[in-house]
Amino acid sequence: MISLPSSRLWFPKSLRCSAYKFASGEIADVYLAAYADWLCEQCQLDLPDWTWNPEHRSTLEMPWFADSARASLLVLSPAAFRLRNLFTIPEWPFGKRKFAV
Repeated sequence: MISLPSSRLWFPKSLRCSAYKFASGEIADVYLAAYADWLCEQCQLDLPDWTWNPEHRSTLEMPWFADSARASLLVLSPAAFRLRNLFTIPEWPFGKRKFAV
């Protein structure tokens, strides 16, 4: 059985700190799709179909920035987020990443 981190750690920090901003759920829904897309890319897994399902609004109409460093986020945000009009740097949820040398 796979042991996942606690729910507090599992939920991306940028959403934990800003949760009060998501009353309608729209940003959180799009963020979840982008995060799943990004994780699949990082782990070389197939992308789930629901991440681009039009019923689940997969792109925001207005851009959303995780903080005031907009210029940096425009450049540093992964494609999975930029394509959805989200500008943030996601956290790796499974502890420190180990890179092959």
